Amino acid sequence: MSQIRRLFSSVGNLKTYRTFRALDLDGKTDVEYRIQDYPKDRIEEGIQFNTGAFLKHEPMSRTRNVINKPEAVEEFLNSIRNTMQNGVSLACFKENSDEIISTNILAVKDEKEYMADYDFNSTDFQDIFGVMGYANTQFNPFKHYNVDNILYAFTVGVKPDYRGRGIANHMFQCRRLLCEELGLKVTTTHATANGSQKAALNAGFEENFSIKYSELLKINPNFNFPNIDTKYFKIMSLKI
Repeated sequence: MSQIRRLFSSVGNLKTYRTFRALDLDGKTDVEYRIQDYPKDRIEEGIQFNTGAFLKHEPMSRTRNVINKPEAVEEFLNSIRNTMQNGVSLACFKENSDEIISTNILAVKDEKEYMADYDFNSTDFQDIFGVMGYANTQFNPFKHYNVDNILYAFTVGVKPDYRGRGIANHMFQCRRLLCEELGLKVTTTHATANGSQKAALNAGFEENFSIKYSELLKINPNFNFPNIDTKYFKIMSLKI
């Protein structure tokens, strides 16, 4: 596992997985974007990026107003920090700019790590990750695909100003390339939002498990996410 966890030992040894062209912020100029390994010297910036690009918009977190609960935000930041230190996350940049446009926070996990309970003090995150834990009891990617390790996505976020350009699609597609780089055969995600579910489907992911958010209350009365704007919670995977 230790060799799989390694990625690039120095900031100067970052691999670019894909370049693509899409519109700039002016909606007129066609510019090049690139998806690469996340720079090790910008982890703290990536943590803050995910607060605005992911936590603020993720459906379950948004219905619980997590962004305005300091204890929950701090726990989220610590989780992102621990995950990013594994060194297998991705970032999207625009040509001639060091502005972070998108991140995909990833980790290599074995079955024990994937199935382990998360230890959160925040009741909101206890419930949110409780949903994920329940879903994991319904579908096990290690048994289904007969693998020892998977590439798991903790978050994928696109800066709001840059949405609608297909960037999330490219981020999901690059998971295949990263798996090939790491010698992994499967990447799995808990797809909690319409946008991530669509992007995963466009990238060739298959749906492994699905449940309506409205049905979660039957599983656990704490799984209550009022006025959520996404219909289904899904586990989706891509076999390489």
